Amino acid sequence: METPKYPNPTSEMRTDLLNHFKYARDYVIHKIEGTSYESGIKKLGHSNTSMFGVVKHIMYTDDYWIKNIFNGEEVWGPWTDDIPDADYMIEEHETAETILVAYKKVIKETNEIIEKNELDTLAASKRENGTHPTLYWIILHLIDHTASHNGQLEIYKEIIDKKTY
Repeated sequence: METPKYPNPTSEMRTDLLNHFKYARDYVIHKIEGTSYESGIKKLGHSNTSMFGVVKHIMYTDDYWIKNIFNGEEVWGPWTDDIPDADYMIEEHETAETILVAYKKVIKETNEIIEKNELDTLAASKRENGTHPTLYWIILHLIDHTASHNGQLEIYKEIIDKKTY
């Protein structure tokens, strides 16, 4: 994938919001495509965080917020009380390709839910603080979340693979 292009503004709020969401997600894909297994699982700190783990975390977070919180489906990530960061863990059989296939599947499924709803639609489920966020707020939250992890992926890629693209 070529480096994603930052979206140009339009006169439509929904279009601008979704273009930015697409851009953030495409940037994740761009950073991970072609990453070797050794580079993808390398840990740089004291946590279980790795490039592949960050992508899995983003994927599970998108899935949870759109399907579970917004749509009211019973969807849960791999985390538990005993292993709260299990969404960052990499299985031996996983590669950049298998992780990206799973991430692209979540993108497709969550986009289908987004396309069927207005931005001011309230979520079916409450947040921990008792509020029902709108779809707009959830997408904005996920853009922020994905963008912050994209910065993390950028640093990992530069340190591990010596690439700054």
